[in-house]
Amino acid sequence: MKKRYLHIYCGEGKGKTSILNGTAIRAIGAGLKVKYIRFLKNRETSENKVLEKIGIKIENYYHFSKKFVWEMNLEEVELFKKRDIKRVWKIHKFTSRW
Repeated sequence: MKKRYLHIYCGEGKGKTSILNGTAIRAIGAGLKVKYIRFLKNRETSENKVLEKIGIKIENYYHFSKKFVWEMNLEEVELFKKRDIKRVWKIHKFTSRW
């Protein structure tokens, strides 16, 4: 069986997307396949364009809002928790099979 790796970057503060992008680029450069799943960013960025040019398709599973969590009011955060946490679990079950 082929080895597969699952990297999860989470937590407060900056740097999660940067480490994810760098790791994905290094993997593509090494001839590996990359499945890029993002949960808390649903905005078009210049980095998306670059990643897609080198063959990395970004899958967004955060369709609730265009806001980052820290830009939401308390009501929006609670709604996000109720709706999107279930989606995250479904994605986890799916990705654990590949």
